[in-house]
Amino acid sequence: MPGAASAFFSDQSTHASDDVDRFALSTASAQFYIQRGDWEPPDVLLVVEFEEWQESVDAIISAAHADMIPVYVLKNSNDQQYREHMMLKEQSSDSVSLNISLDSPWVRDYGPLQLKTHSGSFKWIDFAYKIDRLNDDAMPDQLAKLMGASLEHGDYLLDGGAVISNGNGLCAITDKSLEAAAVDPLEPEAFEDFKDILGCEALAVLPALTGESTGHADISAQFLSPELVAVAKVYQKGNLAVSRELEETVTLLKSAAEKIDQPLTIIRLPLIVDDEYFYSYINGTRLKDTYLIPSFHNVPSEIEDIAVNAVQSALPDIELTLIPSDAIVMRGGAVHCITLGINLPGPMKQNQFWAKKFRKALSSGSILFY
Repeated sequence: MPGAASAFFSDQSTHASDDVDRFALSTASAQFYIQRGDWEPPDVLLVVEFEEWQESVDAIISAAHADMIPVYVLKNSNDQQYREHMMLKEQSSDSVSLNISLDSPWVRDYGPLQLKTHSGSFKWIDFAYKIDRLNDDAMPDQLAKLMGASLEHGDYLLDGGAVISNGNGLCAITDKSLEAAAVDPLEPEAFEDFKDILGCEALAVLPALTGESTGHADISAQFLSPELVAVAKVYQKGNLAVSRELEETVTLLKSAAEKIDQPLTIIRLPLIVDDEYFYSYINGTRLKDTYLIPSFHNVPSEIEDIAVNAVQSALPDIELTLIPSDAIVMRGGAVHCITLGINLPGPMKQNQFWAKKFRKALSSGSILFY
């Protein structure tokens, strides 16, 4: 387990204690909600400022602005005033950022999970994070206060990158993440409660990849639309265990879709495994008309071309933006891990107000949401 000094740099799971002060969500309130889809455009994009991969952060910001998506950059601050009160602070005349005490840059994992209704409203859920990253664990509460959102708390230990969803009731999680959440899939009642709280009609339990540090599903698979999922495929000799696990992932996703009578098409994207480093093209982020796909100098260009062409063929009307991600992989993640698309809770007209506010400011040149 990483020490306190190294915790900021490693996207790895550690177990929190059982006495974390959380309360269980009622399945009665959860059953009308569905887990937000991986592919759904956000109202706001969050990313953490981090010097080691500033090039990646800059590329993400640029692509989001071009797609008219507001970006809030979380800046790590240890000042007491920011621990007690999260503030929206103007750094200059043309930029706005969020200053908050953080332990790591993995905003996907400690940010809120989001559920939606068919009418288009959203709610946020915050589950317990890591006992040695208390600042990260407090982030959703502070973000909710800032944005005027209500936030429910769940009593499971669950990272955001652990759950993938098609936005239509079909979800997946790995066996490792399910174990960390202390949910036994062989106990039907407990598993059904967990599934309902997540807003999932079907929840496939996928094998965590051998040797991959996070055990998260977003390294193995991601939904590109309600009926389309990308699954990684090992593009090198050896790694038979990982290859078998990914083939099992395909089978389990198909089976889960069939159980709820949903069509599902699967495309395969290259995965290169180099010791403990997993170069996964699955780990991208959808904006509105743009998809942020990882790019790796350490992967042969012909393999990267296969990944880019496969995604572009699957999403012909979406612009792909390559985000340099080698430095992120060295710490155990990629693009999806350092970004979090947020849909603001409440009726759609409220979300449209935020979007219009951003577009007006951007077009006038008076303010840039940074």
